[in-house]
Amino acid sequence: KWDQNLQVELTMGGLHSAFRQKKVFYPFFKNILDTISTTGVELITVFAETWHRKTQELMDNHGFKIWGIFPGNMVRWSHDQKCYRACEVHYYKFVNDGERYATDIEDWVLSEKSRKLWQTLEKLNK
Repeated sequence: KWDQNLQVELTMGGLHSAFRQKKVFYPFFKNILDTISTTGVELITVFAETWHRKTQELMDNHGFKIWGIFPGNMVRWSHDQKCYRACEVHYYKFVNDGERYATDIEDWVLSEKSRKLWQTLEKLNK
């Protein structure tokens, strides 16, 4: 077994309206994160809907860093069998010392624009 660079993309669904405001989701989410962290995984990624601030705040408050905003990333069903392209905020979090397997910034060859983007993200993610 090759035990390096294990990654999980955490996909969560919505919570039925009957259970909202019942303090159900946070313990469920926390349990998922705790369980994932015990598996040896090194990187967790999550997409949060741009129209759902609470999910974004949940990621912000649990050590996730913003990777970027992806306009039109996911196709979603709307109604009357029509779809639209949703915009997502992409988050990441290294766990279990997973950052040690990522390349060092000194090894990156970035354009000026990409370097400025990375510096801005680093400031936001502190």
